[in-house]
Amino acid sequence: MKKKLCISLLLLCSVSVFSQNNLQFGQVITYSGTLATTNGAGDSTATWTVPAGKTWKIESVSGNAYAYTNSFVYLILNGTRIFDLVSTTKPIYLPIWLKAGDAIRIAEYSASNSYFVTYFISMVEFNITQ
Repeated sequence: MKKKLCISLLLLCSVSVFSQNNLQFGQVITYSGTLATTNGAGDSTATWTVPAGKTWKIESVSGNAYAYTNSFVYLILNGTRIFDLVSTTKPIYLPIWLKAGDAIRIAEYSASNSYFVTYFISMVEFNITQ
């Protein structure tokens, strides 16, 4: 009996030592808009950065390109292209968790056309509590 109690207390202590902070729902964040290109030039949204003490969970992201020819619409995380929102060749794995300081944006590039892109991102913001 004492052995089981000691093991239980040891496990309880080790779990509390290695546990993460708690997440508390903060708000729902959505970004949507239009990007436009002229004669093959690229365009980009503003950069959205996760504030200190917060974490974001991207639940949904989409993009539609009009006059789509050699065009790409990327979700960019910390300067790295994550995936093309218009291409159907690569899967989009959601949700995507972002930590404080992570920065995302939508960027498009057209090699040959003038066109415009609509985009939509839906995220849940959590407050990190102790």
